[in-house]
Amino acid sequence: MSAITVDLTARTVSGTAKDDGVNWRRYGLVWSRRQGCWVWARTIRPETVAQRARQIAADHGAEVIGTAEAVDIDPDERDAAILARHERRAENAETEADARYAAVRSTMDMIPMGQPILVGHHSEGRHRRDLARMDTNMRRSIEADQRAKDDQRLADGAARRIAHRATLAAAVPVPVEMIQPGDEVLRMTAARRRTYTVHKVNRTTIAWAWQGCSGSFKHAEAVELHRDGVQLWPAPTAVESVTA
Repeated sequence: MSAITVDLTARTVSGTAKDDGVNWRRYGLVWSRRQGCWVWARTIRPETVAQRARQIAADHGAEVIGTAEAVDIDPDERDAAILARHERRAENAETEADARYAAVRSTMDMIPMGQPILVGHHSEGRHRRDLARMDTNMRRSIEADQRAKDDQRLADGAARRIAHRATLAAAVPVPVEMIQPGDEVLRMTAARRRTYTVHKVNRTTIAWAWQGCSGSFKHAEAVELHRDGVQLWPAPTAVESVTA
């Protein structure tokens, strides 16, 4: 193994190889094909990177250079990359599942319906191999189909997060003077959206209570107001009112 250099600024561990016999994952590293070495993800905190770099230096005599700095990550950019990556994987997995299933059908079509294995006949070996191939292709088709569903679920989650942040950025808080106890308000934060029944309107917060549970949140987090089933904020447009 060549000399190992840990660059805190670039978050890379150069002089390493993917299969060099060292378990680099224990230091929180992931392999980067583009950079050709093990790296730390941008989401890892700078102090954590510095601590793990010291561990690598102690364990492997690595040289540590640079400084660990926080990396600003645009959530939309991150989720857009997640969306594109998992949609691509889902498409590839779905293509593989279809191809595997087509191979099963192709082999099955060559075997007459209900045809048993003719033990001792010259076709016995080919028949058994065909059945084994069908079993393998069917299993891998099912596995690929499940991977496609999993990747599509992750892609859909990234798309929902992007749409949620766009909605949050465009939302206008409910004027606090409009809110009364008993109203239903939609609370929207970067993490979630949920409807609450107002228990009390305080100076800076809105208190809620439901089935023995209670809590409060800031006025600015209330973006939609309903009273007796009627939406009061944001006020429905003229087109929406006519449609309703």
